[in-house]
Amino acid sequence: MKWPPLILGTLALTLLQTSAAPAFELLGVAPNVLLVVLCCWAVVRDQREVLVLAPLAGLWLGLLSFQGMAESVA
Repeated sequence: MKWPPLILGTLALTLLQTSAAPAFELLGVAPNVLLVVLCCWAVVRDQREVLVLAPLAGLWLGLLSFQGMAESVA
């Protein structure tokens, strides 16, 4: 029962990353909220959860930000 909220939360963060984060650029650098949250999640919680969520987030990020798949998954 813990996986659906994690997957939906990752999708919500991906949508936030692709839609709102580029508006907060400072000197040409935008924050990567998704990467920070997944790294913090790996430190605090079980790393196996992040091993599932990180590639999924990379695929969603590639699909939603109109960049190539290899750039967001690699």
